[in-house]
Amino acid sequence: MIKTKKYIYLVCAILLFVAIFNLPIAYYDILRILIFTGSIVALIDAEKNIIPKIIFVLILILFNPIIPIYLREKSYWIPFDFMAAIFFVIQALKIKNIQNKESKVKTTKSFKRDKIY
Repeated sequence: MIKTKKYIYLVCAILLFVAIFNLPIAYYDILRILIFTGSIVALIDAEKNIIPKIIFVLILILFNPIIPIYLREKSYWIPFDFMAAIFFVIQALKIKNIQNKESKVKTTKSFKRDKIY
């Protein structure tokens, strides 16, 4: 499950970095749906942290496919696409750090025989 979230965040980041270029309008329509879904996953994942929740609520509102926000100019969208991509990359890196911490947890050795008291 953790790897799945990491891949979702990385796919969202890549799609947002690609969105900086001039592409057909259909790409941006699909992008809204995917980023909206990725933001919902990120909101659920950020349980107690208020700052990531606020950031992803803003991304959720900005990329809302139901009631879309139109900025009319492509140049206005570029900073928002770039910043949202950076936040998704940060979220994916946080998952990598959590995985590393979980794998480094020390386990106690259990001796089945010849245990010294």
